[in-house]
Amino acid sequence: MKVRALTGDDLDAFLALRKKALTLAPSAFGSSPGEDISDDRARALASLQDPPGVGVTFGGFDGTSLVALATLRVSQRRKTAHHGAVYGMFVAPSARRIGLGRALLHAVVAHAKSLDLAVLGLSVSEDAHAALQLYERVGFTTWGIEPAALRVDGIFLDVRHMQFDLRTLRDAS
Repeated sequence: MKVRALTGDDLDAFLALRKKALTLAPSAFGSSPGEDISDDRARALASLQDPPGVGVTFGGFDGTSLVALATLRVSQRRKTAHHGAVYGMFVAPSARRIGLGRALLHAVVAHAKSLDLAVLGLSVSEDAHAALQLYERVGFTTWGIEPAALRVDGIFLDVRHMQFDLRTLRDAS
């Protein structure tokens, strides 16, 4: 297993895995097929080519196959430029429970630290128990729960908002 930042050369693999993720884990994403970045090649390519201080998508590979994704987006506003957000986290079922999700999150955290960010945020639906446990093990803590934030197939799901305080990492070193 290998984790690295994706580039424009990874576009087709990114699009395929993202579409698979939306289908296999609809409650893990705020967007749906037909309204997602994976439906717009130009937009997806531009996101993979963002400067590192704007955003980066990390991919987890099994050999040469892309099997996992996690995107870090950095706020571009002065008052919130210390804040990053984790989006689009997904590990294909065939690659789960082998440490790849943790490796992706460690790559995101390391990149965020290199940008001197103070806080990372993410949101996770309440039905994603394994993801929630992973985020907690890595160091994310819950700051709030948004009731009925998503509606998937007619079912309302609460969303847990979490953050990772990167300042504690700097203070500990």
